[in-house]
Amino acid sequence: MPYQNSLAALLNIPLRSQDANADIVRLGDVAHLYWAPAPLIITRENRQQVVHVSANVAGGSKLSNVTKLFLQRVRDLHLPKNVTVHPAAQGQQDLMNQTLVALGSSLAISLVLVSLMIVALYNSYRTPFVTLFAIPHASIGAFSALWITRQTLNLYSLIGMVLLAGLVTKNGILLVDYADTVRVRDGRDREEGMRDAARTRFRPIIMTTSAMIAGMLPLALGLEPGGSSRASLAIAVISGLTSSLVLTLFIVPITYSWIAPKELKAETVFASDKKQPLSR
Repeated sequence: MPYQNSLAALLNIPLRSQDANADIVRLGDVAHLYWAPAPLIITRENRQQVVHVSANVAGGSKLSNVTKLFLQRVRDLHLPKNVTVHPAAQGQQDLMNQTLVALGSSLAISLVLVSLMIVALYNSYRTPFVTLFAIPHASIGAFSALWITRQTLNLYSLIGMVLLAGLVTKNGILLVDYADTVRVRDGRDREEGMRDAARTRFRPIIMTTSAMIAGMLPLALGLEPGGSSRASLAIAVISGLTSSLVLTLFIVPITYSWIAPKELKAETVFASDKKQPLSR
């Protein structure tokens, strides 16, 4: 049919008017038609038409920042309530949201598993609160360093937070474990046991933390080609370890003196710590 290829033929289609005379008019008299690009496929979801909008992020820009600014401008448009905006399935923004949820869940699960392990190790429900008390202080240092260096909370920085949770918990375990050992072995109270633990475990904590910081320093500086994209992981770990190193040696002993039981249970004494009778 000529109407499919000729706009002039389409505008020349006769129409019968609804007035008393029933005159014949042309489509071009009542409508203005023009050529315009249109999607080949009209996608619908739940009987609602879907419009896909795609774009590329400019070089040097972060996807999370672009997404935040885009959603803010969409809210300023005051669109009708029946118009909703959400990430396309399997798009970069959707994958980023899935990654954030997965890593957030991994961090929560790791904290729960570490707590259960400490409960089983020390046979006490109070001790995990002492060792895990160092994690908030490490998080303060990590978030502050990311803000100062203008790094975003992306995939690599979240992996660094998960790694940081295990590293800073190690410092608390070193202090609490030795304090309990001294209390069982020498019969000391909580304050004396923690003083001895802080004095004895100070050098191992400094050495392990310094080694981890030195290992992460090249990655934080982005010395390798393409390493700048992974620098946020090292920045989060280094800053978190530094802040936890300073605060753990003060906060954990204070928390231990408040929360730790005054008398350790008999199950805390290991078989190797019991005095064996001398054989004749």
